[in-house]
Amino acid sequence: MQLTSKIVSPRVLPVLAGLVTALIIGTATWFLSVSEQRRQAQGERLDTLHKMSTVRARLEGTLNSRLSLSKSIVSYIAIHGDIRHETFQSFAEELVARDYMIRNVSLLKNTVIVDVCPMEGNEKAIGVDLGTIPAQGRRCRKPS
Repeated sequence: MQLTSKIVSPRVLPVLAGLVTALIIGTATWFLSVSEQRRQAQGERLDTLHKMSTVRARLEGTLNSRLSLSKSIVSYIAIHGDIRHETFQSFAEELVARDYMIRNVSLLKNTVIVDVCPMEGNEKAIGVDLGTIPAQGRRCRKPS
């Protein structure tokens, strides 16, 4: 004990003990703060992931619905070889009515528009060859 007394004054021991205690408490507080920030960040990531998953599911559902009805038109034409204007209009009106984002539906023979729904306001589209329009031509050509 005498050795300790000579190295550290009895008056300094309480101060050192207080500093060590403050350092331990400060370090523990810092670790808890960092841990809480990480937990919050993880919660935010999970919340964002959940929201994005919901958006994805809705988008996939919308796309599948659109594709389903348009495939019906294609299947009808494949079976019957052709489609009457009235029948196409019925299919297309249903497609337009189901989705506010679809403004019109066109029926093409090769790359030429042969029917469109709604007809009103789109009359000039009938007979247009999309293959001759540069921006559309790439999309309309069949691979060689």
